[in-house]
Amino acid sequence: RPGGSRHSAETSSAQAPQHGRVLPRANARAVAQSDGQRYWLQVCPDTRRDRSSARGPVSPLRILIVLAHPAYQRSRANRELAEAARRLDGVRVHDLYEACPDFCIDVPREQQLLLVHDLVVFQYPFYWYSSPALLKEWQDLVLEHGWAYGHAGTALAGKALLAAMTAAGGRQDYTPAGHNGFTIRQLL
Repeated sequence: RPGGSRHSAETSSAQAPQHGRVLPRANARAVAQSDGQRYWLQVCPDTRRDRSSARGPVSPLRILIVLAHPAYQRSRANRELAEAARRLDGVRVHDLYEACPDFCIDVPREQQLLLVHDLVVFQYPFYWYSSPALLKEWQDLVLEHGWAYGHAGTALAGKALLAAMTAAGGRQDYTPAGHNGFTIRQLL
């Protein structure tokens, strides 16, 4: 079923963290529970070396969650995941609909946020087989040619990116035999 966030959450990786590791679910912490559903948050405990020296001091991983939910107050899963993440050290939740309510995006400020974090997580509901409009606008403007990609676009080199999305229905709905006929990864 397209639209809205309900219960299931799936995380996919565009680039696996080079300085971290994915923890098995057994090592994850249940961080939120609603309507009998338990939401899991896996935080990488590993650290990274300071970029100033190959043998420099070790500092904790800095995580930026770019949250994009146009109806955040009505959300169950996204709201509970974001609230749990806000309680973790080294994690900043950046709500795009709060920061840019009129869709006016301060590109230099948003780019600076990306620069000071090691791991970027896009958290959003899977609306009509896509991301919410503001996240798409943000990606188009902030991740511009010559900065994030292209010949001179190296600002995000070495950073990891994850997508954490919620979808209406259960995991079985996102299979070739399920209601949607495709996996979420195929639809993305």
